[in-house]
Amino acid sequence: MRCFIAIDLPKDVIAEIARIQELVRRTRAIVGTYVAPEKAHLTLAFLGDRDELAVREICQHLRAIKMPSFQAALGQCGVFVPEQPRILWVALNGDGVLKLQQEVQRSLAGIIEPDAREFVAHMTLVRIKKIFDYALLTSELQKMCVNNIAFKVESFSLKKSELTSAGPIYIDIERFNLS
Repeated sequence: MRCFIAIDLPKDVIAEIARIQELVRRTRAIVGTYVAPEKAHLTLAFLGDRDELAVREICQHLRAIKMPSFQAALGQCGVFVPEQPRILWVALNGDGVLKLQQEVQRSLAGIIEPDAREFVAHMTLVRIKKIFDYALLTSELQKMCVNNIAFKVESFSLKKSELTSAGPIYIDIERFNLS
């Protein structure tokens, strides 16, 4: 099964993501696949395809993470890669986010390969297929006022992703509470 580790988002953050996506749509600067707001999450680690035995071992390691809950807040929007954007995202700010991601990586050392890319705490808003007006997009992103909604992160989850023609379905395998 395809698996990943993520932080789920509260309803007010999901509503803000939907609002941002609508503002982006109205610019008509891009065409792309918009992530369903209710499926938005922050990925801490992508694990790829794992069998049942590996999933049990991963859960065992994740249960050992002992970390306090922490505050996080929405940040500004950005794109990966600025020279030729393919992903439009909104940041998730808070020192605890990076610390949790590092703890996940540490706990799964030897089980998963560390990501060579630097971790950027974000939620994908749009997978960009075509840009009609890059200048307009960047201008609108700079002007866009994201409501910096703060919330308490009290858990993270190991999820499986089932790919369907209607889009991915995410199912919690196990939720891990922070202290």
